[in-house]
Amino acid sequence: LKISDKIIQSILNKLGFKISKNGSKYKVFPPTWRHDIENEADIIEEIVRIYGYDKIPSESIYVSSEKEVNNLCQTRELNIKRSLIQRGLTETVTWSFMSNKNAEIFGMNNNLEIQNPISNDLDVMRKSIIPNFLDAVRYNIDNGEEKVCLFELGPIFDSKSENNQQIFLSGIRCGQSKKHWLKKERPYDIFDVKLDLETILRRCKLPPKSYVLNNDAPSYYHPKKSGSINFLNKSKGGFFGEVHPDITKKFQIIYLLNLITNQACI
Repeated sequence: LKISDKIIQSILNKLGFKISKNGSKYKVFPPTWRHDIENEADIIEEIVRIYGYDKIPSESIYVSSEKEVNNLCQTRELNIKRSLIQRGLTETVTWSFMSNKNAEIFGMNNNLEIQNPISNDLDVMRKSIIPNFLDAVRYNIDNGEEKVCLFELGPIFDSKSENNQQIFLSGIRCGQSKKHWLKKERPYDIFDVKLDLETILRRCKLPPKSYVLNNDAPSYYHPKKSGSINFLNKSKGGFFGEVHPDITKKFQIIYLLNLITNQACI
């Protein structure tokens, strides 16, 4: 919208502004009672308000006709999320930080400490999403939600890693299984999260012959109720199972799934 200099000066003068012009630039002094005038945008607003908003020409919003193009990694992530949602899990986003206390419970050492944490309970970068999940599930249980099924695709941080950051997919199930007219409700178990994991592998077009199941899950899993996925190229695909009883005593939560989904694995 173009407004002549004469009209601009007339509007500002009538509003109590003092104006001095230097070439093509204005120096504007607002009246003492206008404490809301702080910058150029405020002055422009005053001019247009008096000149008339109805005199601003209408323009249609530009809409691109180009279709969104996702790369292979983005397409894979979207497919994984859809698979877990279809399995009854809800996507969530937790802090990229965690408490050093929870890290010690999970046996995580050499953590990346934060010099200026936003909270004393968020003082190190997370090495796993699972501790944050346990806090989230415990919060839901304390507020009366007995069935909690969550997943998150996000970064974890490790000082020993070359890049210090990897993208992980983690999920957790707590409570009773979904009601079904042919089946009775039952507590979630290791086979539920194993099926979650296998569903994701199938969605990523990985045949069963491309990986094997082992029992070398991390120490924070139950030693007899957990497992791992290993690909034939000897790379680690992920872990699943029941949380170790010592940790469930502290968090009062049972089953979870932790699956790596970076490009090196899937």
